[in-house]
Amino acid sequence: MKRVLILDWSEEWRFYITRALEELNCEAFLAMEQFRATPSFIKGILIIKNLYKNPIEHLNKIIQYMEENNIDSIFTCEDELVELAAKVAESKNLITCPSKVINKCMNKFEVRRELECKDVKMPFYKKIQSINDLLSISKLIDYPIILKPIDGNFSNGAIKVNSPKAIEAAWEYAYKATFDSPSNSREIIMEEYLSDEDRVISCEAVIIERKVYIVGLTEERQRKHIDISKNETFIYDMMLVPAQLDKDIQCSIEEQTKKIVSNLGLDNCLVHVEYKIKDGVPKFLEINPRIAGGLIPELFKIALGIDLAKIAIKLAMRQHIEETELKKSIDRVACAKFIVSEHSGTIENISYDNNLNSLDLDCLKMVLKKGDTFRLGELFGIGYIICSSNLTADAIEKTKKVLDGIKIEIS
Repeated sequence: MKRVLILDWSEEWRFYITRALEELNCEAFLAMEQFRATPSFIKGILIIKNLYKNPIEHLNKIIQYMEENNIDSIFTCEDELVELAAKVAESKNLITCPSKVINKCMNKFEVRRELECKDVKMPFYKKIQSINDLLSISKLIDYPIILKPIDGNFSNGAIKVNSPKAIEAAWEYAYKATFDSPSNSREIIMEEYLSDEDRVISCEAVIIERKVYIVGLTEERQRKHIDISKNETFIYDMMLVPAQLDKDIQCSIEEQTKKIVSNLGLDNCLVHVEYKIKDGVPKFLEINPRIAGGLIPELFKIALGIDLAKIAIKLAMRQHIEETELKKSIDRVACAKFIVSEHSGTIENISYDNNLNSLDLDCLKMVLKKGDTFRLGELFGIGYIICSSNLTADAIEKTKKVLDGIKIEIS
């Protein structure tokens, strides 16, 4: 029986990993920063304090734990740990995407610099290494622009800058987020602001022995938020699978994804590639060499019948993946709506309308509870709602009806 070590895990946001492990014929172990309640089938837990701080420093400890427990595969879905997992796999001659490729993918600047000469369409960008560097060009560029950490994720630290007057405050906001970014590089990327359209399109693909399988597209809708310092930032609002796109744009994204994967040398992994549409043309934003995060795997399973979590773990364990597993067996639309408050604070109470149980929904989950602290823009929110339908508008409307029946009091 295969044994797999999972680098970190969360029942609240990674429940699909738990389900996939239960369904697969394997024995699972966990490596985490601190102990928390885990599924009963977990065979062992390795606690590594400061796992996310310079993860590569923990390479030998993880290798030793795997050898002591006869663990023959490793998997993670965390940006900060994906290079560590690849290095462990390489040291034990396991199947993996090369760690040097993963390292490059995590740096938005290096990826764009490599792809811009390969006819990959992308926004104008520039690496900014200091506030003085930024101030020196602040009056020479066209506004608005976007500032964000060079390897940030989930829009963490991304901020829209509308004029030179806002540059210094925007720099402070983006720079602060570098302390939580995967590499702690303290570097910022400045890029062209593409449009006011509130959606990012991501392409989910699986690469097995150099062959690229496009499994579907996700529509991630964001909304702008003005914080107390008047910074214009971005908050995840909802996700849709499949993305609602014209066929020509969809085909363009799929072909561009294959080109990007080939040029970067990605192999034996899942990828999550993000685009934004401008004037009908998809512009490449970034690539993540891992399974899609958030609720995307659950939406794929509900809408398309594709189990991204199971595929990713099977690939890590060198188990055969049938091509039918990579193709849709269901034809529905799944929508995830994030439950957020307009401001941060302590949750005083959460109440529900009496008719909530009669509504048609796939899932309602509160991640935070009474007494917890909610920080606007941190992770995805207080909880989430998932609804599905044969029609896009109906799936969205269902989530809104459920949300209308939830009242959250924050002080």
